[in-house]
Amino acid sequence: MAGAKFGISPDGKTFVEEPLAASSIVDTDGTTAQQHMDDTTRHTTAADKTKLNGIAVGAQVNIIESVKRNGAALAISGKTVDVTVPTKTSDLTHDSGFLTSASPLDASKLAGVVPIASIPPAALERMTTVATDAARLALTTATVQTGDTVKVTGTDKMYLVKDDTKLSSEDGYEPYTAGSASSVPWIGVTGKPTTVSGYGITDAPTANLTTATQAEAEAGSAATVRAWTPQRVRQAADKAAVAAVLEAGIDIVVVSNENEIATSGVRPGGIVLMKV
Repeated sequence: MAGAKFGISPDGKTFVEEPLAASSIVDTDGTTAQQHMDDTTRHTTAADKTKLNGIAVGAQVNIIESVKRNGAALAISGKTVDVTVPTKTSDLTHDSGFLTSASPLDASKLAGVVPIASIPPAALERMTTVATDAARLALTTATVQTGDTVKVTGTDKMYLVKDDTKLSSEDGYEPYTAGSASSVPWIGVTGKPTTVSGYGITDAPTANLTTATQAEAEAGSAATVRAWTPQRVRQAADKAAVAAVLEAGIDIVVVSNENEIATSGVRPGGIVLMKV
């Protein structure tokens, strides 16, 4: 019967020409065929079928079979694997290149600038300033170490710390001294003095000397330092010349005119001085 349509009767025993609606077919538990079709718990949906088609043959339920850490298998408890993660460096097994607080630091591997606070005090040369020598001798290694410099402002002297185990005595310090230059041109000398006393000369005559009198000039015996004028020099020279002549026994006479020479009594070889 081409084109004929058949269906099952409600009692399930006979075929009918026209198919019955799914809602009119009732199961023994009282549910209809339509309810069976709509029940996604009992029947798969199109989405479920698509999902099932994507599951590989032989696939299993999600069960952890093996978990390894660095090649070593870890214990599995049901679906749980406890992976221990280090929370501090002491949990780690360090290799030969790992540095700890007790490891020596290879300075050749440092790059950049190392903060001063990170450098041990003994590796630095520093200058510490104190007011007195007593304060210098009270210094400790917390402030200065061997190789440091200490300046005492009270004496304006500087000391090299040569032994920081003897900071409380002079044995721990070496005073700085200025060396002597072998040759310095005069023009290269700074701070040259501008007075005689500045050169250390203490017995030089002063600028305010008293001028020698004629008597002092002619006597020539005073030890007091005096200022000399050309006049006093001439007077002293004349007096000395006269004294030399007298000592030699030569007559010296003074006359007012030539007529007095004959009556002056001067002997041969004597000297006659005429008043002008």
